[in-house]
Amino acid sequence: MKTQTHIHLPLLRDLSIQTSPSPFLSPPTHFSFNISFSRSPGLRTTSLILSLSLSLNTMQRLTILLSLLFLLSTSTTFTRGHNITHILGKHPSFSTFNHYLTLTHLAGEINSRTTITVCAVDNAAMSELLSKHPSIATIKNILSLHVLLDYFGTKKLHQIREGTALAATMFQATGSAPGSTGFVNITDVKGGKVAFGPEDNEGNLDVFYVKSLEEIPYNISVIQISKVLPSDVAAAPTPEPSAMNITDIMSAHGCKVFAGTLIANPEASKTYQVINK
Repeated sequence: MKTQTHIHLPLLRDLSIQTSPSPFLSPPTHFSFNISFSRSPGLRTTSLILSLSLSLNTMQRLTILLSLLFLLSTSTTFTRGHNITHILGKHPSFSTFNHYLTLTHLAGEINSRTTITVCAVDNAAMSELLSKHPSIATIKNILSLHVLLDYFGTKKLHQIREGTALAATMFQATGSAPGSTGFVNITDVKGGKVAFGPEDNEGNLDVFYVKSLEEIPYNISVIQISKVLPSDVAAAPTPEPSAMNITDIMSAHGCKVFAGTLIANPEASKTYQVINK
């Protein structure tokens, strides 16, 4: 007679213990166990799976089970995250895009997400964007529109249901995008091409998928698109924090002396604004 027990713990996907007791054999004549590691799709934590096969009496089985539970409660999990700066660092033609992800602090936000797609543009496309001299705050809005809050690898892009999908972006998540302007339309068009277009682009789809840079299913996908996504909302001039706003905040939090010093010294105030951009 065989009995099988399944125990589910946060550390484990499944711990299976199978026993084959014999009424004629004691102490045990067979004892073995196997340890293996597996990683479920979409999870950043690698699961530890143990299987145990033995021939023991009831008390011995209970002792082994309790010992295993203690071992599992003290085990270390194996975590595999992603680092967008490291991924793009392997592709020099995306160094400007990578630099501004760091400068705008979007890199950290991307790394904190479990499921994400980054639509990167090369240095030539970034040069065209920077030629318009947008503020750092505006660049952050534009680049955050290029971060989709879902996983879109090459295979999924070419197998979009009904040919089109609407993806929320990090720009939408900030609350700065009115209505649905922070969403991106992804359409599988004729000729096997995949086109992208922000919702506030009046249905124009003139940005196309170029290639995949790196994919970790279903954790992060980094793909190249042909140019910067055009969005009047994201590209709208975003004012930098004013000196008065900064000093008001300082005064409200018990820093009136320092705030007064900034107001009395315009040069110091300008320096402080630059540092905090």
